[in-house]
Amino acid sequence: MPLPASEGLCVMVADDEAPARQRIIDLLRHDSQVAAIIEASDGLSAVEIIQNRRPDLVFLDVQMPELNGLEVIAEVGAESMPLTVFVTAYDKHAIGAFEANALDYLLKPFSDERFEVTMARVGIRMDERSVREFGRRMLRMVSEAPAGEPSLDRRVVKSGGSTRYVRVADIDWIEAAGVYVNLH
Repeated sequence: MPLPASEGLCVMVADDEAPARQRIIDLLRHDSQVAAIIEASDGLSAVEIIQNRRPDLVFLDVQMPELNGLEVIAEVGAESMPLTVFVTAYDKHAIGAFEANALDYLLKPFSDERFEVTMARVGIRMDERSVREFGRRMLRMVSEAPAGEPSLDRRVVKSGGSTRYVRVADIDWIEAAGVYVNLH
């Protein structure tokens, strides 16, 4: 299960080359967005981790034993994949990666600065997902709320030091007055 956004990202790094995997892990350890890191050294392990642990973000090498990165996505299903960043030494796979909805494509060897750009994109996308999820939750709450009597016949009005009810039918128009309103 992914960690709540407030706790940080759960990230999987799938690469058959241990030094390449370790480089990404070292960079992730310095990123405040990241709470947990999971490793996979082949495509089958990557599929199992994605399906069972459901990381928020995957760094996926294109060429790995058992299944390559694109086959991992096909096996899991594109709609079930977490955010995915492809990592490879070969630029010829870029089109396939973006057709598979990759967030980014890191070409080995990459600089620390290029990795930071990728993580900034991750942050933006996670923020977008959080906003969409908040909207969905609000819609669910509103649609599940019991229907009550509408209270459109009167409004609470604070004036001076007192609070009173004003019938909506008695209001002809409302005028903005800075941070206040005037009822007429």
